[in-house]
Amino acid sequence: MKSYAVLMCMLVCLGLSASQIRESAGKWEVEKHQLVLEPPMPPRPQALDPKKLREEADELAKLAQSVPADVGQIVEGKMPKDAIGRLKHIEKISKQLREELTR
Repeated sequence: MKSYAVLMCMLVCLGLSASQIRESAGKWEVEKHQLVLEPPMPPRPQALDPKKLREEADELAKLAQSVPADVGQIVEGKMPKDAIGRLKHIEKISKQLREELTR
């Protein structure tokens, strides 16, 4: 029984040292080769289209002018049929314009 315990202890010790040697050998191989990383590519600035920007701004201004009249009708108890659609369109155009300007 005593020899069995000694044998098990030796096998465990040999197994641990063998795995440590293999791990160390792998680490040594990695350390031999330097890791060279290229710097990331900067984003290419996209040119703004002045014609498109002006069209969107003009459309946004035109739609925004209709909002006070729509609100006036809503206060009187009348719901303009395109009021919600115009507000959603204003939101969409303003989001597009903001995204183009912040690129």
